[in-house]
Amino acid sequence: MTPKKHSLTVPDKKQPLTKFGALQEKLNKYKKQPLMKSMTKGCSSIGGGKYLYILLDVSDSMSGDELKFAKAGAKEFVSIATKKGYHVGLIAFESVANLLAEATQSTHKLNAQIDRLSCGLSTNMTEALQLGMQQLQEKKGTRVLWMVTDGYPDDRASALNMGSRAKAQGIDIICLGTESADHKFLAELASRKDLAKETTTANLKFNMKKTAEMLPDKSGGTLMLGYKNKK
Repeated sequence: MTPKKHSLTVPDKKQPLTKFGALQEKLNKYKKQPLMKSMTKGCSSIGGGKYLYILLDVSDSMSGDELKFAKAGAKEFVSIATKKGYHVGLIAFESVANLLAEATQSTHKLNAQIDRLSCGLSTNMTEALQLGMQQLQEKKGTRVLWMVTDGYPDDRASALNMGSRAKAQGIDIICLGTESADHKFLAELASRKDLAKETTTANLKFNMKKTAEMLPDKSGGTLMLGYKNKK
């Protein structure tokens, strides 16, 4: 008996794809996509950095030596914090709050804005806290607002409320106040009482630098400002 010959038939392209064929077509589609696009999509939420915004009081009472020492201290702070891997931003506030620099590791950009600081009128801490919180909302990792002031907030209740909203989002608040600041308020505003520090005007630069030295090196590290202020 002569054996039957078996021929391999190729399906017509118009025929419905088999389950295997559909899978193969999907794989071929992904192969055509740019590799970088497929690797980076959705990666923004992975890991986390270190972000800190300086909220610097430039109200009328900060004119003179206080602003001079605050500028020098801010530059010292920026130098140390960026070396520790922090992205530092700058918000100056008086009657209104102004975003002068988004979080960056460029000391040149930050120092240029610090040099331009000048004093205004009152002390709108609420707006400064709100602006800082908005800048940090989408960031992942360590997020800190650092309030440096010599006075009392325009509206104590609203500032504390805004601070509570920021802390509820996992944003840490640390404070440094000169001898004329409302230290009871700052202790309540800070994430913990030990994160609210006092300083004299003469040692403002020193204690701003000291704050940077005490920042945790690792993202997610606990903020510990356990240093003794130089008064």
